[in-house]
Amino acid sequence: RLAEDHEKARRLAALAGEASGARVVAPETNILFVHFSTPVAQLLATRLEEEGIKASVMGEKALRFVSHKDVTLEDCEAAGRSLIKASKAL
Repeated sequence: RLAEDHEKARRLAALAGEASGARVVAPETNILFVHFSTPVAQLLATRLEEEGIKASVMGEKALRFVSHKDVTLEDCEAAGRSLIKASKAL
């Protein structure tokens, strides 16, 4: 089960890397950190939350995502696509 959560984090990481200004820290667990070149973390988190996606703001330039049993691979893919869309709209 834990291996599935790690795979979901890796899939989200692959998509998050396509977001504008994003630098992804390759996940070793079910936790993913995405750093941005500009202070957009709060704005992106707000836009993601409007779509039902939870991300923790880690300072002005980073977001943290956590995959777990209640998050499907499809949810992670949708979150990645939403992050790309939101980042390109800034």
